Amino acid sequence: MNQEELLRLIDQAAEDRREKLDLSHNKLTELPEEIGKLKNLKTLDLSHNQIRDLPDVISNLKNLTSLDLDSNQISEIPDAFSKLENLEVLILNNNQISKISDVIAELKSLESLILNNNYIKEIPNAIFELKNIRDFHFSGNKISKIPDVIAELNNLISLDLTDNQISRISSDIAEFKNLATLYLGSNQISEIPDAISKLENLEVLILNNNQISLIPDAISELKKLRDLDLSYNQISLIPDAISELKKLTELDLSYNQISLIPDAISELKKLTELDLSYNQVREIPEIIMQLENLEDDIGIEGNPLINPPYEIAEKGIDAIHIYFLNQQLSRYKDDDTLKIERSIEFPPEYWTAGNSILSYFSSILNAKYPDQNIKVRIQQEGLLLRMIIDTPEGQTETIEKTFNDYLMVISRQLPPESLLTDPFEVMALKHKLDIAELELRQAKELFAIVSDKDRQRINSLEMQVSQLFSLIGQSFQKDHHTTVNITQELSNQHGKGDNFGGDNVNQDKIGRDKR
Repeated sequence: MNQEELLRLIDQAAEDRREKLDLSHNKLTELPEEIGKLKNLKTLDLSHNQIRDLPDVISNLKNLTSLDLDSNQISEIPDAFSKLENLEVLILNNNQISKISDVIAELKSLESLILNNNYIKEIPNAIFELKNIRDFHFSGNKISKIPDVIAELNNLISLDLTDNQISRISSDIAEFKNLATLYLGSNQISEIPDAISKLENLEVLILNNNQISLIPDAISELKKLRDLDLSYNQISLIPDAISELKKLTELDLSYNQISLIPDAISELKKLTELDLSYNQVREIPEIIMQLENLEDDIGIEGNPLINPPYEIAEKGIDAIHIYFLNQQLSRYKDDDTLKIERSIEFPPEYWTAGNSILSYFSSILNAKYPDQNIKVRIQQEGLLLRMIIDTPEGQTETIEKTFNDYLMVISRQLPPESLLTDPFEVMALKHKLDIAELELRQAKELFAIVSDKDRQRINSLEMQVSQLFSLIGQSFQKDHHTTVNITQELSNQHGKGDNFGGDNVNQDKIGRDKR
């Protein structure tokens, strides 16, 4: 856009009392004085240009609430900004700013201050006059210290200081009661302070690529945490305290020195993404099967895995589930702790359904009570099967399934998803159904072959019996000296197909002479 076009656009915007003006991506090097005419302007986008300085008339834009100067060549915040008393959003990413002047303190309405990728070395005290600030983003600078007075920004919701030179998190961070996202990745932080436990509204904590060696127990207080990234650190132990993060959905612990996955991780029921790649893990515990929402992209590459073997684990969570299920079924096969209290009966039409229910019961035992000395009772009431589990701790759990539920699925009247919630169990049942259908089809074909052969033989026997009665009847109707050779007649009818008398009965004659 040349200067003439720009002036024409500004005049038109002033005439239209426009509230929004987008001048981004135009290779502008400066703004004309006429920009001061836009008294109604609320949003001004000047991003991706080559602007070095802004004219003082920018102060005339009293109604301006959002100013975007991303990707320009600005080296300082002009004094004229002090008049922008309604400004709420100021974006100055990717410029050449090395120092923030005190004029920033005059922007009393400012809520979002975005200064990523500049050359700032220090956060000035003037910023802490911005009591309404909610988003404070200074990533990609040269800041080495978070000043203690930052605690005065008690309305802060998002703090981003990624890719700086920070070595310490001040305990004053505890004052950020409303903080929801904290980004401190790619710094030089060696310790997570216990004060972090006070961030009761924190949902995202990113501390990747630092020098952290210990996850403090204080992390257990972050009850709302959804995303925790501690990758590329020096962590060797996952604390049991992590089990308290009940809302956690994403956990990245890749590129550390972890050798053991604790049972506590099984408490993270909402976990969908788990990355443990490039650690020292030799064994994935069976309790991983309890993470029902875990997706297939579990990260395990770069570990010296033995159990399950790497070639299985690399295929994803379903392959890991199948591996452990096979191991557990093998263990239970000869385990005398698994007792069935009484016999159960499957009506013929429910035989497959009944076996599927028992298989389901087995998977529950394997997943929930691995290696525990439990007592199992299976009771039947008509078409209802009930499994009662008694643990050594005195706890009792009852699981019920009906034949009809499974029959509907087995007969393809309902999908497996209507019966089961675990994706692994759904996949396993579908596989069983496919195999069962194949076996049934083969059995029907075999039965048809056998049935045809038997039917032919039965028909043959029935015909022979009929012929026999016919011949005997005829013998009573002939004269007194008539002799009927029944064996010969049958032989003539059927050749050598059937022999009623065996090999010792050859030309016996049966006759009646009336004397």
